[in-house]
Amino acid sequence: WQRARELCAILEGPTQLLRVLRGQCSVHSVSAEFGRSREIGNELVRLGVAQDSVATQAAGHRAVGLSLFNEGDFASSCRHLEQVLAIHDPLQHSTFGFYFDERIVSLCYLSLILVICGYADQARRRIWNALTKAQELSHPGTIAYVRSYCFMVQELCGDVQAALAEAEAYLALSQEQGFSM
Repeated sequence: WQRARELCAILEGPTQLLRVLRGQCSVHSVSAEFGRSREIGNELVRLGVAQDSVATQAAGHRAVGLSLFNEGDFASSCRHLEQVLAIHDPLQHSTFGFYFDERIVSLCYLSLILVICGYADQARRRIWNALTKAQELSHPGTIAYVRSYCFMVQELCGDVQAALAEAEAYLALSQEQGFSM
Protein backbone atom coordinates (compact mmCIF):
# COMPACT_ATOMS: atom_id res chain seq x y z
CA TRP A 1 0.00 0.00 0.00
CA GLN A 2 2.83 2.39 0.73
CA ARG A 3 4.29 2.05 -2.78
CA ALA A 4 0.85 2.55 -4.31
CA ARG A 5 0.49 5.68 -2.24
CA GLU A 6 3.87 6.98 -3.43
CA LEU A 7 2.86 6.37 -7.05
CA CYS A 8 -0.39 8.27 -6.53
CA ALA A 9 1.58 11.24 -5.23
CA ILE A 10 3.78 11.18 -8.34
CA LEU A 11 0.86 10.73 -10.75
CA GLU A 12 -1.46 13.06 -8.83
CA GLY A 13 -4.36 10.64 -9.23
CA PRO A 14 -7.12 11.55 -6.76
CA THR A 15 -9.31 8.55 -7.64
CA GLN A 16 -6.43 6.14 -7.21
CA LEU A 17 -5.35 7.84 -3.98
CA LEU A 18 -8.88 7.43 -2.62
CA ARG A 19 -8.70 3.71 -3.36
CA VAL A 20 -5.28 3.38 -1.77
CA LEU A 21 -6.29 5.25 1.38
CA ARG A 22 -9.47 3.19 1.69
CA GLY A 23 -7.42 0.04 1.26
CA GLN A 24 -4.96 1.18 3.92
CA CYS A 25 -7.86 1.91 6.30
CA SER A 26 -9.23 -1.57 5.73
CA VAL A 27 -5.89 -3.27 6.28
CA HIS A 28 -5.28 -1.37 9.52
CA SER A 29 -8.83 -1.99 10.69
CA VAL A 30 -8.73 -5.77 10.19
CA SER A 31 -5.34 -5.77 11.90
CA ALA A 32 -6.96 -4.05 14.90
CA GLU A 33 -4.75 -1.00 14.30
CA PHE A 34 -7.70 1.32 14.85
CA GLY A 35 -5.61 4.37 15.67
CA ARG A 36 -3.79 4.14 12.34
CA SER A 37 -7.06 3.50 10.49
CA ARG A 38 -8.54 6.56 12.19
CA GLU A 39 -5.54 8.69 11.14
CA ILE A 40 -5.97 7.68 7.51
CA GLY A 41 -9.72 8.29 7.80
CA ASN A 42 -8.99 11.82 9.01
CA GLU A 43 -6.64 12.20 6.05
CA LEU A 44 -9.51 11.19 3.76
CA VAL A 45 -11.74 13.83 5.36
CA ARG A 46 -9.06 16.51 4.80
CA LEU A 47 -8.50 15.33 1.22
CA GLY A 48 -12.25 15.44 0.57
CA VAL A 49 -12.49 18.99 1.89
CA ALA A 50 -9.49 20.08 -0.20
CA GLN A 51 -10.95 18.49 -3.34
CA ASP A 52 -14.53 19.49 -2.51
CA SER A 53 -15.43 15.80 -2.73
CA VAL A 54 -18.37 14.75 -0.58
CA ALA A 55 -17.72 11.09 -1.43
CA THR A 56 -14.16 11.27 -0.11
CA GLN A 57 -15.28 13.12 3.02
CA ALA A 58 -17.96 10.49 3.61
CA ALA A 59 -15.41 7.69 3.18
CA GLY A 60 -13.18 9.39 5.73
CA HIS A 61 -15.93 9.96 8.28
CA ARG A 62 -17.05 6.33 7.88
CA ALA A 63 -13.48 5.10 8.45
CA VAL A 64 -13.06 7.28 11.53
CA GLY A 65 -16.50 6.32 12.86
CA LEU A 66 -15.85 2.60 12.48
CA SER A 67 -12.43 2.89 14.13
CA LEU A 68 -13.94 4.75 17.07
CA PHE A 69 -16.73 2.16 17.29
CA ASN A 70 -14.14 -0.62 17.51
CA GLU A 71 -12.31 1.33 20.23
CA GLY A 72 -15.58 1.62 22.19
CA ASP A 73 -15.90 5.40 21.82
CA PHE A 74 -19.55 5.34 20.78
CA ALA A 75 -20.26 9.06 21.25
CA SER A 76 -17.41 10.11 18.94
CA SER A 77 -18.24 7.30 16.53
CA CYS A 78 -21.84 8.57 16.30
CA ARG A 79 -20.65 12.08 15.44
CA HIS A 80 -18.67 10.81 12.46
CA LEU A 81 -21.31 8.35 11.29
CA GLU A 82 -24.01 11.03 11.56
CA GLN A 83 -21.74 13.33 9.53
CA VAL A 84 -21.79 10.75 6.73
CA LEU A 85 -25.58 10.92 6.72
CA ALA A 86 -25.57 14.72 6.87
CA ILE A 87 -23.27 15.24 3.88
CA HIS A 88 -24.39 12.30 1.75
CA ASP A 89 -26.00 13.23 -1.57
CA PRO A 90 -29.22 11.17 -1.74
CA LEU A 91 -29.08 11.24 -5.55
CA GLN A 92 -25.79 9.36 -5.50
CA HIS A 93 -24.80 6.12 -3.89
CA SER A 94 -21.24 5.46 -2.92
CA THR A 95 -20.82 1.79 -3.71
CA PHE A 96 -17.22 1.85 -4.84
CA GLY A 97 -15.70 -1.37 -6.02
CA PHE A 98 -16.12 -3.87 -3.22
CA TYR A 99 -17.00 -1.16 -0.68
CA PHE A 100 -20.58 -0.63 0.38
CA ASP A 101 -22.58 2.57 0.29
CA GLU A 102 -21.25 4.86 3.03
CA ARG A 103 -24.64 5.86 4.39
CA ILE A 104 -25.78 2.23 4.62
CA VAL A 105 -22.65 1.20 6.52
CA SER A 106 -23.12 4.23 8.80
CA LEU A 107 -26.76 3.34 9.47
CA CYS A 108 -25.76 -0.25 10.33
CA TYR A 109 -23.16 0.84 12.86
CA LEU A 110 -25.41 3.55 14.28
CA SER A 111 -28.08 0.90 14.84
CA LEU A 112 -25.59 -1.21 16.81
CA ILE A 113 -24.54 1.78 18.91
CA LEU A 114 -28.16 2.63 19.64
CA VAL A 115 -29.07 -0.89 20.73
CA ILE A 116 -25.92 -1.23 22.85
CA CYS A 117 -26.78 2.09 24.54
CA GLY A 118 -30.34 0.90 25.26
CA TYR A 119 -32.29 2.59 22.45
CA ALA A 120 -33.83 -0.48 20.84
CA ASP A 121 -36.65 1.29 18.99
CA GLN A 122 -34.29 3.83 17.47
CA ALA A 123 -31.88 1.04 16.54
CA ARG A 124 -34.64 -0.82 14.73
CA ARG A 125 -35.65 2.32 12.82
CA ARG A 126 -32.07 2.88 11.70
CA ILE A 127 -31.55 -0.69 10.56
CA TRP A 128 -34.86 -0.75 8.64
CA ASN A 129 -33.80 2.50 7.00
CA ALA A 130 -30.51 0.83 5.98
CA LEU A 131 -32.37 -2.19 4.61
CA THR A 132 -34.75 0.01 2.62
CA LYS A 133 -31.82 1.93 1.10
CA ALA A 134 -29.98 -1.30 0.29
CA GLN A 135 -33.07 -2.68 -1.45
CA GLU A 136 -33.40 0.56 -3.43
CA LEU A 137 -29.85 0.03 -4.71
CA SER A 138 -30.72 -3.56 -5.72
CA HIS A 139 -27.18 -4.60 -4.82
CA PRO A 140 -27.34 -8.16 -3.42
CA GLY A 141 -24.06 -7.88 -1.52
CA THR A 142 -25.22 -4.73 0.23
CA ILE A 143 -28.59 -6.29 1.06
CA ALA A 144 -26.83 -9.33 2.57
CA TYR A 145 -24.53 -7.01 4.54
CA VAL A 146 -27.50 -5.16 6.00
CA ARG A 147 -29.39 -8.40 6.72
CA SER A 148 -26.49 -9.48 8.94
CA TYR A 149 -26.88 -6.27 10.95
CA CYS A 150 -30.66 -6.72 11.06
CA PHE A 151 -29.98 -10.07 12.69
CA MET A 152 -27.55 -8.55 15.22
CA VAL A 153 -29.93 -5.74 16.15
CA GLN A 154 -32.85 -8.13 16.65
CA GLU A 155 -30.66 -10.50 18.64
CA LEU A 156 -29.38 -7.71 20.88
CA CYS A 157 -32.97 -6.49 21.33
CA GLY A 158 -33.83 -9.97 22.61
CA ASP A 159 -36.31 -10.71 19.83
CA VAL A 160 -35.39 -14.31 19.03
CA GLN A 161 -38.12 -14.81 16.41
CA ALA A 162 -37.20 -11.65 14.50
CA ALA A 163 -33.49 -12.54 14.72
CA LEU A 164 -34.24 -16.02 13.34
CA ALA A 165 -36.27 -14.50 10.49
CA GLU A 166 -33.37 -12.19 9.63
CA ALA A 167 -30.89 -15.07 9.73
CA GLU A 168 -33.12 -17.06 7.39
CA ALA A 169 -33.47 -14.09 5.00
CA TYR A 170 -29.68 -13.67 5.02
CA LEU A 171 -29.15 -17.39 4.38
CA ALA A 172 -31.68 -17.47 1.54
CA LEU A 173 -30.14 -14.45 -0.19
CA SER A 174 -26.62 -15.81 0.29
CA GLN A 175 -27.55 -19.16 -1.22
CA GLU A 176 -29.46 -17.53 -4.07
CA GLN A 177 -26.49 -15.32 -4.94
CA GLY A 178 -23.81 -17.95 -4.30
CA PHE A 179 -22.18 -15.96 -1.48
CA SER A 180 -19.89 -17.90 0.81
CA MET A 181 -20.82 -17.66 4.43
